[in-house]
Amino acid sequence: MSTSVYDISNWGNQGSYKKNEIVQFPLNSAHYFYALIDHTRATSDFTSATVYNTTKWSNGKENFNDQSTPHFMWEGSYGTQLIQEPRLKKVKFGFGVEHNYQDGINSDLITYRMSFKNRDLFESTAILHFLHRREGVEKFSFCSPKPFAGKKIFLAREWTARTMKRSYFDISVLFEEVSDPPYQLIQKNLTIP
Repeated sequence: MSTSVYDISNWGNQGSYKKNEIVQFPLNSAHYFYALIDHTRATSDFTSATVYNTTKWSNGKENFNDQSTPHFMWEGSYGTQLIQEPRLKKVKFGFGVEHNYQDGINSDLITYRMSFKNRDLFESTAILHFLHRREGVEKFSFCSPKPFAGKKIFLAREWTARTMKRSYFDISVLFEEVSDPPYQLIQKNLTIP
């Protein structure tokens, strides 16, 4: 039973798994899987690191813009805070006249202060493991809450975890929306005759 972001068990070391429990497969690899439901181990769970029972396990990735991208799959608690500060340039003219305009493309990206309140040890470990593996530099997809609902790409450079009671935690994460660099946008739309 793995309850540490640093010490993940190999799949098959136990007979049953709890939702959000993390395992490695194959043995001692860098392939991590998160249990989607409480279940009993079956030989059909894993054939390889790319062929596995997707009703029981998630590899924490999904296709986004035709690329396999890490996917943050946990739903935040109520009270998510949206922070939006469009990046602007200002030009001041005489007589107090000021003109504001966008500073480049993607100048209105969003930031969320996400809360995951009163989460059990397995879910807290899974969330923190996912963030720890991204190390603040790897982008991941996440389905934004309403009113900006939709899948977007984010970075998490900052998070905190607080013990609430025995084996229950509150986690707070700052999700910053990021965009593809302009050369990737151009490559995606480029057609070669």
